[in-house]
Amino acid sequence: VMAGGVVEGLLCPLLTQDPPSSLKVKDVQNPSKDKAFSNAAPISMEKVSAIKTKLGVTVNDVLGGLLNMSLQRYYEANKASILSSGRGISVSYPINMRLPGQSIESTFHNVISTGTIGFGLKHPSTFAAIAEHNWKMQGLKLSPAPSIWNFVLTLSSKLLPIDILISLALKLYGRYTIMMSNVPGPGTRGTLTGKPVRGIHFYLFLPIGLYCGLYSYAGGVVCSISCDAETEANPSLITDVWTQEFEKLYEEVMDPDFKPSWTPPTDLEGMGPGLGYFKLTFSALSPVTRALVVSAAVVGAGLGLSAFFDCPPSELLLKFPALSP
Repeated sequence: VMAGGVVEGLLCPLLTQDPPSSLKVKDVQNPSKDKAFSNAAPISMEKVSAIKTKLGVTVNDVLGGLLNMSLQRYYEANKASILSSGRGISVSYPINMRLPGQSIESTFHNVISTGTIGFGLKHPSTFAAIAEHNWKMQGLKLSPAPSIWNFVLTLSSKLLPIDILISLALKLYGRYTIMMSNVPGPGTRGTLTGKPVRGIHFYLFLPIGLYCGLYSYAGGVVCSISCDAETEANPSLITDVWTQEFEKLYEEVMDPDFKPSWTPPTDLEGMGPGLGYFKLTFSALSPVTRALVVSAAVVGAGLGLSAFFDCPPSELLLKFPALSP
């Protein structure tokens, strides 16, 4: 996980891209300014919680696996060539990088990095997609990649001219197909100027193929999709499937005879961007090159952790008393 995270943080953003598909921006340096939007009908938060409890996963795992399966069904319906490529797609999650106890006033801006996992496109069921999402998120939580990204981008913003910085940012984020965020809202219905607010939708306008904003409000969860209009002009093809797959999932998981069984993947598609590409490339390197890569991984991890804890590398051991001499 550590090695894959360092590869993801330092090398993959510059060396790899998601395979072409109908949801992937074709020219990352010149994304379209036109967006297409669609909202799915709200799904029951009570049912989401019941699935979460039955499977022993998180709400984010249920929703992430559901999105994964909805996109797989979308590609299957379009007979997309990506299904035969042997690769999946990448989804980016915004991650809050503020230190525990650090106030908003002390930074006065968002402190956000991104974490990335792969969405496989050969799942036999939505349950399998949820189980794989949970497994990958466990690895992401241990990965130094978000901290390294935060360090590299912060350093780049201070050293690079603005035009080069914009080009680099487009290349870094354009390698993904999707960004997804899950925003919890009020559990009860609110009002605005005395009128009841029936629904809230959460969007971001990003220079990538697809953004999925999940917003929980008043007992329901809404999936809002914004697409690059030049890649997919009808995102309702995804939101319609989202609702259908959720109802199928609920019936499957809540069946008294349902017995969850799942095996972690070992193929490149299933392992995702960081670990998958690391396994693919590391095995082909010479012993000397492997030693250099491992050295770079150690140095990169040290710099990333140093940036995350906001301390000199020499004081890192103090953050981990169990490792201190």
